[in-house]
This record gives sequence, C-alpha cells and structure tokens, in this order.
Amino acid sequence: MSKLTVATCSYAPDFERCSRLCKSIDAFCSASIDHLLVVPRRDLPMFRALSTSRRDIVCVEDVVPTAFRQLPLSNRWWLMNDYRPVRGWIMQQITKLSVSRATDASFLLFADSDIQFIDALSPEDVVHGAALRLYSEPGKMNTGQHLQWHEIASDLLGIERKYAGFNYNGQLISWRRSDLQALHEHLENKHQRAWAEVIGRCTTVSEYILFGNFVERVQSNIDTDYYRTDRSLVYSCWNAEQLSAFNDKQAVLPQDIKAIHLQSNLGLSNLEEQQLISAAISRRQHDHS
Repeated sequence: MSKLTVATCSYAPDFERCSRLCKSIDAFCSASIDHLLVVPRRDLPMFRALSTSRRDIVCVEDVVPTAFRQLPLSNRWWLMNDYRPVRGWIMQQITKLSVSRATDASFLLFADSDIQFIDALSPEDVVHGAALRLYSEPGKMNTGQHLQWHEIASDLLGIERKYAGFNYNGQLISWRRSDLQALHEHLENKHQRAWAEVIGRCTTVSEYILFGNFVERVQSNIDTDYYRTDRSLVYSCWNAEQLSAFNDKQAVLPQDIKAIHLQSNLGLSNLEEQQLISAAISRRQHDHS
C-alpha cells in the first residue's frame, strides 16, 4: 500500500489543542501513518517539542512556493510578495494546498488542530486497494456561502460556474498527492501565474471544494482513483446544540467515527475539552467491549 500521511496546519494560539491531537495520533493511528505538522516560522520553537520519529515539523514559509510574510504581532494577516494582504484563513488553505512539497506520501489525510482521535485508524480505513476515500455528500450544502465556494472553484478552474453536485467540506478529508500536484499545474496554466498567488488573491475560497471540483470535473478520475462516501470519520460539534447532543450519555457514537471535533469558538476550556474527549474514549471502549 502507498504511504498515508496525516497533515496538520496549526499556529501558536492552537498549541494546546494541537498537542492533544498529536497525543491522540500517537495513541490511535497505525504506526505506519506519519504526521506532518506545518506552522509559521516564528512558532517553530514552541512546536518543536511535539517532534517525534513519526512527526515532522516544518514551517509555512518553507512549504508555500510563493514568498509570503507573516505580519509582526499578528496571527491573522500575511503579505504576498507584491505586498498584497492575505487573511490568515486564506493562508491556512494555501498551506494545505502546499503540503505536497513537504512529503512524498501518495495519500494525504488532513487533521485540524481541533480534532482528537478516539479510536484506531489504519490506512485501510482510508484506502481500499488503490482507491482513496473521497468524502462527498450528494446534493448537500448547495446554497449561500457553500454555493459561492463552488462558483469560485469553477472560476479558478476555468469551467462552467455551477454547484458540482456534492459537498466536499468536512473533517479528515483525504487527497491524492498526485492530483494536488496536477491542480497546481492546472491553475498555473489557466492563470499564467504561480498557483499560490492565484489563491492568495481570493477573498474567500474553500480548498476542499476546489479540490473536489478538480477531481470531479477536470481530472474525471473519480471512478478509478477514489471511492465515494458521505459518512464522516469525525463526530463534529459546531454549536451548542450539537455539543449538548454529544454530551447525552445515552447517545451512541457511530462505529465508523474515529475522532471528535470540538469547534474552537464553543468557549470550552482546555480542561473541559479534555474531559469531553476522555468521556468519548470511554464510551467507545465500552462499545468495543
């Protein structure tokens, strides 16, 4: 089986969450799965403590192909080489789109700092034979901001401006490295400039929707290189209502859930997040017994 690497883009304000993610990867992910952690250069000293034989820690400025500089005293703004300002949220997506430059793994699995694994994950959970898992929800998220992201992806790719038919946004999303490299080449051929500059000029964009549109509508290699699923590997708590449902001790976690996502704006303390995750691990162990 080709190599699978978990990739995480983080920064200093998320250090505690990222530390817990790393511990959960070490506890639950197969030893054959490496972990790539990408952080801004100025945060490297803080994150070096998380380095292990399976975890490489590299800096954003070395991974992104175009010169970007982080503004002093700000985590939210960067400058491109033409001094154009780039929001931190856009920069994080550019960083994700750049991870093919930091690993030669065939398959990439993205894990944000605000998730933690609660159950064993092996490469076979993501790769079936030569086919990679593609999270795609048919007909979902086809209005408002999500529709706009599909239209922006269409514009970037130079194809008909429309909803692709599926939602590709989620947690623990997997990409083929070869298709990510092909996406870079396509964007540069289409726009005649470095692909990272193309993304940096966007005021809003979704990296997952961009990639999904590319493999769905440009590469057209879904049937040979991917297998579709609309079942998430992650139980997400985006709001108070979902958190309350998660706290229901009678609620059963689906068997294919491998991790828990606690959105950072829920206002939970580090201790509260740890307690929730510990309870989830206990529930999952009870389910297995």
